Amino acid sequence: MPDYAVKPKDAQEVQRVIKFANEHLLPVVPISSWVHFHGATIPKQGGIILDLTRMNRILEVDEVNRRVRMEAGVTWGQITSELEKQGFRIMMPLLPHPLRSAVTDCLEREVPTNTVYDYGEPLQSMEVIWPTGEIFRTG
Repeated sequence: MPDYAVKPKDAQEVQRVIKFANEHLLPVVPISSWVHFHGATIPKQGGIILDLTRMNRILEVDEVNRRVRMEAGVTWGQITSELEKQGFRIMMPLLPHPLRSAVTDCLEREVPTNTVYDYGEPLQSMEVIWPTGEIFRTG
């Protein structure tokens, strides 16, 4: 069982949780959608569950460059629905669960069913929070 379960709403709150965890030597288990395999996101002993489901905003749909900026808690159901409204489709794994995090799937699984990235990389950049609490941006 975890010692704590927190639901941050933005990167700054995640930073504070990570810094707290380091100060108290607590492991952190991030969860982005609560759809996972065989209890993989349940801490073995203590620690913090970092529930990212509140971070579920689609920040930008760039129609010209065909890119989307979204938070870790955005699900396949959310992103496909939003893009369909605008006449777009997203590359995705074969039959993803609509409640799973799209970002998590991009990191965990081979994303597209298309084996050639004719349309660009499925994940172009990320904002990562290191164990020190520092924000690192890729891409």
